[in-house]
Amino acid sequence: WSKASLYMVQYNAEPMDRKYFRVLMFLAKWKIKGLICPDDAVGSAYKLPYCAVPDYIYIENKNTVSQKSIKDWSSKRYDFCLVGRLNNDKGVVEACRKIRSTPYSFIVAGRPDDESFGECLKNICDGADNITLILDYIPNDLYLKILNESRYALMNYQGDYANRSSGVVLDTIFAGVPVVGCRCNALKFVEENEIGYLYDKIDDFDLVEVVDESFYRTCLASIERYMKTHAVFKEKIKEFVLCK
Repeated sequence: WSKASLYMVQYNAEPMDRKYFRVLMFLAKWKIKGLICPDDAVGSAYKLPYCAVPDYIYIENKNTVSQKSIKDWSSKRYDFCLVGRLNNDKGVVEACRKIRSTPYSFIVAGRPDDESFGECLKNICDGADNITLILDYIPNDLYLKILNESRYALMNYQGDYANRSSGVVLDTIFAGVPVVGCRCNALKFVEENEIGYLYDKIDDFDLVEVVDESFYRTCLASIERYMKTHAVFKEKIKEFVLCK
């Protein structure tokens, strides 16, 4: 073990705010060869050599999505989807309230953090014919099916989710689904790479701006370009690990 190369993966800088963690880092630092993290802000906080790459790196293979396999605009079943664990920090309640009074279709699928939150969502969506609500664990095949049937994935992140890097966003992008969400650190690369649409407040968001086939196709073209950039990240992390 004394000759092994040890790398630490960190998604945020919050641990360094805790004194006991800083002491542990001081004791362990001599052994850690490097840090793998999502951005420079996290990397610099640990004062170690670091490599900043996305949470997931896209590698094209027979199981990954291709532009040809993405359903066209008219074949999509939902305008928006929100899939995964359901809680307050994902802004699910606000998203349901926003869309329930519109002509746009919305599917919300996932297991609520607790029973009371599930009941809250049921009450909000009651009588809304345009919202499909599935309050249960979503297996991977159903998760991918919902993504494939949706024009956009809605990520109304708040609280902790807004400041963390998000692997779910990359999951969605790699499935060929543009992201619509709240402007925050977790989603800033969406706007930078033009692979979706960000708003400041969901109450002020005009859904007409994105429920448009031309805009959707522009996002898909940007997603294809963005996924090609991941070849650079693949080489970057390989060089970091092999050359240290």
